[in-house]
Amino acid sequence: MRPLLTSRWAKPRSRRAKLHFRRAKLHFRRAKPRSQAALQADQANLRQGIEEIRNEQEHARQEADELRGEVQNIGRIITEMDQMFILRMKNLSLSWAAALTWPPGVVANLPAGYPTTPRGLLEMTIPMCDSISTALGLPAFPPRTPVMQRRERLMIHLGCLQLGPEIRANGLYH
Repeated sequence: MRPLLTSRWAKPRSRRAKLHFRRAKLHFRRAKPRSQAALQADQANLRQGIEEIRNEQEHARQEADELRGEVQNIGRIITEMDQMFILRMKNLSLSWAAALTWPPGVVANLPAGYPTTPRGLLEMTIPMCDSISTALGLPAFPPRTPVMQRRERLMIHLGCLQLGPEIRANGLYH
């Protein structure tokens, strides 16, 4: 069997192919050539569209980088919270004379003579409470805060909640 078309513009052999060939030929003849200015305008529009797409891609990359940074920051915060939770659970189960567990990296910033036992937390002075609060990264105490409220805030932060009832029962809280 011989092919219907031997080249692109060869005459077709079937009636249907002839009709299709005529339509294509008419369409080709009717197509108006575009001016150089119109082609240059189209080219400029395409370049502008490409530049807009590139700008959008760069903006999306920047947003993705920001989101990655936020996710990493949230992961770091969760890790710190987990470490503090574990520290508080350890300190919660301590007896009065057992050694306190401090957050990692804080011991170097603590003042000399810092408390090493839960009992020592009850003996802190106002300057000691202030310097420990600063070392732990807690907000500053309001002026004229009583020493027992300062101690209690630090005990709660460290997880020494077993001392709270003792403070109130013995009238040490004013």
